[in-house]
Amino acid sequence: MWIIKLGGSWLTNPKLKSLLIAIEKFKDVPITLVVGGGIFADSIRNAQKYIKFDDRFANYLAIKSTEQYALIINKIAPYISITSKLSLLRSSKNLKIWLPSKHLSKEKKFKKNWESTSDSIACWLYSKMKSDGVIFIKSLSFEKKKSLKLIDLQKKGIIDRNILSYVKKKSCLKIVGPEVLQLLNKKKIGRKLLRILKVLSYEKKM
Repeated sequence: MWIIKLGGSWLTNPKLKSLLIAIEKFKDVPITLVVGGGIFADSIRNAQKYIKFDDRFANYLAIKSTEQYALIINKIAPYISITSKLSLLRSSKNLKIWLPSKHLSKEKKFKKNWESTSDSIACWLYSKMKSDGVIFIKSLSFEKKKSLKLIDLQKKGIIDRNILSYVKKKSCLKIVGPEVLQLLNKKKIGRKLLRILKVLSYEKKM
């Protein structure tokens, strides 16, 4: 099973529906989507500035905001189902989006602060499900990058810092930007796509 983390910024991307249609071509491969909170999570950040609730509660609301994104995806792409049950994620019958709030609200080892974005959610799920790997689909292009270090992307705020709690040196982490749409639509690539995506090299020290 592969976990695809779809960035929250894709929520306002006019090509979101095209991307979901392209991903649907791989429905014979067990794939679970973990989505960001996007503008919904941003509203939580803004509310916290005025109401001053703690980060733990803010994290809970931000996680719930990812489920709003999931519901929107299910609305525009009904062939992608939504579930909170881990037991259903390995099924290859269709694409799925995992709703994380039910599990993570009770998970003591999941760090509940603003450094835990949907990046961490995807990696936490990866650690629990023994998946093949995590693919981060971001809004920035990585097409011209020859090599990518996880630590560098964390320093730039492109990947959150808490994922180091859920991945190890041999973890399979890959990343791609908007160019993924062109790659998915190339007929000759097919499953080779997984091999050509950029690999994030792991470093423990921050």
